[in-house]
Amino acid sequence: MPSCLGLLFKKLFRTFRDGWKQFLALWAIGTLAITLFIGLISNAVSIKSRVEAVYEDGNLADIYVSLTSYDEEDETRMGEIAGESGEYLMEPRCEYSTLLAGYSSYCVVLPTVDENVHRLSKPISINYFSQVSDGEFFLIDEDLYKNNTDWFTSGAGVTFYTSSFADIIYEHFKAELSFESEEQMLLYLDNLVKSGGSNILRETRLSLDFAVSGTFIHPENITSSDYNASTFYIGKRLFRRKIREVLADNFLNYEQIYSYLGLGEEYDESSYLPSAFPNANQYLIGLSDDSKIEAVESEIRDYFQSKENDNLLAITDADSNPWSASANSDVTQSVQLCFVLPLVFFLVAVMVVTTTTSEIIVKERAQIGIMRSIPIPKAKIYRHYIAMTEVPVVASCLCGCALGPIIIPAIMGIKYDMLYLLPQRQFFLFPWLFALLSVAAFMLIAGFIAFIVARKEVSSSPVELMRPKAMKFKKRSRFRFERASSFSLSIMMALRNIRANWGKSLMVVCGVLGCTALCACSFGLDDTLKHGVEVELSTVYTADINLTYGAVGSYKEYIESIDGVAGAEEYSSYSSTASSLDEDGDLGESVNTTLRLYDEWVEHLKIEIPFDGIIISHKLSETLGVGVGDYLRFSYEGDNYELEIKGVEYLFVTSGIFASFSCLGVSEIEYTDCYVDAEEGADIVELSSRLFNLSFVQKAQSQSDIVETIDTVVSGVSMMTTAIKVFAVLLAVVVLYNLSLMNYRDRLREIATLKVLGFRSFEVGLSLVFETMFLTLIGTAFGLALGFPFMYLVLYVNKIALIDFLYCINPFSYVASFLISFVVGLAVCILLSFYSDRVDMVASLKSVE
Repeated sequence: MPSCLGLLFKKLFRTFRDGWKQFLALWAIGTLAITLFIGLISNAVSIKSRVEAVYEDGNLADIYVSLTSYDEEDETRMGEIAGESGEYLMEPRCEYSTLLAGYSSYCVVLPTVDENVHRLSKPISINYFSQVSDGEFFLIDEDLYKNNTDWFTSGAGVTFYTSSFADIIYEHFKAELSFESEEQMLLYLDNLVKSGGSNILRETRLSLDFAVSGTFIHPENITSSDYNASTFYIGKRLFRRKIREVLADNFLNYEQIYSYLGLGEEYDESSYLPSAFPNANQYLIGLSDDSKIEAVESEIRDYFQSKENDNLLAITDADSNPWSASANSDVTQSVQLCFVLPLVFFLVAVMVVTTTTSEIIVKERAQIGIMRSIPIPKAKIYRHYIAMTEVPVVASCLCGCALGPIIIPAIMGIKYDMLYLLPQRQFFLFPWLFALLSVAAFMLIAGFIAFIVARKEVSSSPVELMRPKAMKFKKRSRFRFERASSFSLSIMMALRNIRANWGKSLMVVCGVLGCTALCACSFGLDDTLKHGVEVELSTVYTADINLTYGAVGSYKEYIESIDGVAGAEEYSSYSSTASSLDEDGDLGESVNTTLRLYDEWVEHLKIEIPFDGIIISHKLSETLGVGVGDYLRFSYEGDNYELEIKGVEYLFVTSGIFASFSCLGVSEIEYTDCYVDAEEGADIVELSSRLFNLSFVQKAQSQSDIVETIDTVVSGVSMMTTAIKVFAVLLAVVVLYNLSLMNYRDRLREIATLKVLGFRSFEVGLSLVFETMFLTLIGTAFGLALGFPFMYLVLYVNKIALIDFLYCINPFSYVASFLISFVVGLAVCILLSFYSDRVDMVASLKSVE
């Protein structure tokens, strides 16, 4: 006689053999959920470790304090404040917003790149093209150099905004010559101008040419140069020498000016001091305790506000600097995304486990009664059904844990490799802790469900278990069989089954709801991206071609003389530091952004620029917490402006400040960009190529090129959209197939009875189709209603620092989502209806219902 354990093992094997389709569905949904969750966790760990590796290798500073003028006392006081938080590093440096070969860039002037001196935000690696001496180097971003090699092989033009130099020079001159104002100094220099020269400090920009001495990989250039202004280095000795050459070319008695500025030929140790020309205007602070960052920032801000001459321009950190904000945002979103989509799949998986386990255990009531009467202990029966549930769950967990870290990071890694310059991604990065926790949670929930369902049946007496379980209806049906057609009979049978098994019916509705919501969400993601591109092309990039100049100036007349060009309109864009202002006029949040300046009447920009204020993008409004009526402080050519925000514009990719030249009082206008309209019938691609070959053009983009660039930025969301669509359809197939299969198995006796009475296979399957499709319609309706909120949630936790989502779901997407759920449900039902021909009528009629 077989042992109790052997008997239960044989029964378990027979259960798996007979119900392998249901267990396969349970395995499939579990595999989908675990693959998605473990894959997204692995992706989050991967991107976080890669970003942190760059920051650690470059020892990225925690706080950046930017000043309008140099004050020796500032360094002392900031050192005291930072020291109160524990161990710290602080380094002064001189930083300017510049144009490098037409690109908005940040120029950092340093005396040396010696690792013993330069320790914060330092290059990870440097590739020198030739041997350089201390202080004589010009290093640019490696990615920027690779993308523009032709521009840099013959040297690089750097355009500075001379008003910032005028401020610095005035500070030196007034100490020597007692100037009462900067204008007095400029008048003094006017009298020293050589014949054929000019007072360069009265010009808006100063251009200097440098030979590239090498490239570097820098933590501040973690974002690709195509999407972010890059940082480059100029040696302080080289910079001072270039300034001496410019002064000698334009001024008489330039040796006297040298002495006033401390620009002697000798490069002594005093030149290393922050007070030496060019003065330090930015301090980098690194703290050993990251939790003290906000407190230190607050104390530094309070210190400057208490000064009689508040020279604070901005305080930024890893969350507000564009080079780190974008990457940090993606790191945060990669973690948040782990608990949105996988949660839906996990809930559906739990639902499938519940319905499958319940259906199998209820079908085996009589067998449980026999096992109780043998008798087999209750504990062993519980363990039997828990094992029955755990086997497919464990199998799905193993498959999900193996597939997730390979599939999902590879998909998401395409986006990160496009946007960021990061170390190579590991092929298989397994998140052991989260994997163990998720597997344990899934197994515990599945085991608990099996125990609860089994306990309900096992707690009954053997006699009760071996009796058939009668259906209970609150109200007697008035339907008369003999008066009904087969069609009406099928409908009434479907409604009866729904009422009799309302718990399982609810599960079908919930499953379809989840599938439809996922479909609507994925289509909505596509619609949101397409709508965003349409807004960009109809608001900011309305011209056929958009040019970026490599050398600032005005080239409109020349461009309009080119064959194929119908018209041109120029504008300018610059890197700027923007800060919010509170009611007392004190600085709040600060961020590096883009300032776009236009002539008073501009046709191609479909934003109405006010004459007495500015328009900002919604993205910048959210970042700084400002809106219409608030004032914004921002920098332009070394000067600071405080203007009222007159409007907030919702844009997809373009972010920053929109203003007119006249509003800022700019008299000498030099442009950096140009809108170009092509003549009717002109070949846009060919014209764009010809414009790009012009000596002063850095970049020429047609509307299709702009769309391609935007697609690159949102590639991660696009891939996520495709993944959601695939997973949603798979989820629909698995859920509907599993629930329809259970419904079919429950109706075996009913199907056999109808066939004995002479019903055809089509008529028999009709009731199964009606029942499932009625529930599918209800679930689809609720799923469509939840599509937009779910899409909003997915995008909200997956925000990209470079874009601002304009949420939208088109009516056609709702129709497509409905059709997917409906067609999948109908296909599954029709497939299963053909199984009625395979029903063993004798065995089915003998069975208990």
